[in-house]
Amino acid sequence: MRTMVDPVLEPLELPAGKVLVTGATGFLGGALVRRLRANGVSPERLRCLVRDRARAERCGLPPESLVCVDLADAGASRTLRRAAEDVGVVVHLAGVLQSLDRVGFERVNVHGTLLLVEAVRAAAGRAHFIQVSSLAAAGPTVDGRGSDAPPDRCRTVSHYGESKRRGELA
Repeated sequence: MRTMVDPVLEPLELPAGKVLVTGATGFLGGALVRRLRANGVSPERLRCLVRDRARAERCGLPPESLVCVDLADAGASRTLRRAAEDVGVVVHLAGVLQSLDRVGFERVNVHGTLLLVEAVRAAAGRAHFIQVSSLAAAGPTVDGRGSDAPPDRCRTVSHYGESKRRGELA
């Protein structure tokens, strides 16, 4: 049985083009970037969208892979479009987990996701787009046994869950 700390990694099969990772300084994003690098993805082929360059470098992300942009910035479209050029796969992990209000969640989880999707469509329309969401986007089960309801049928119970659900719809 393999564990997450097992140093033997299966080779990854990636589409042609660059790999764009949002949320690269987070728990999942950092693990993904380490895995990509361990599997031979060069810093030149990797684009890590980060808000804070110094933090990203402290996390061990290759400086030449960094694209500084805040998904909460409505004016980020141009930077996102440049970051998406020549991309074969996007792994969207960035998100706001805590906020004082609904608008704080929506800025990144809904509007930031929409900006990213639009940028990828414009610059790399054939790229694979992988979005990691949250169980909160599904809300409680519809039938009490479990649910695989599509996002348009889910009943969320929190502003966070609703923002993730709306991000999925984007």
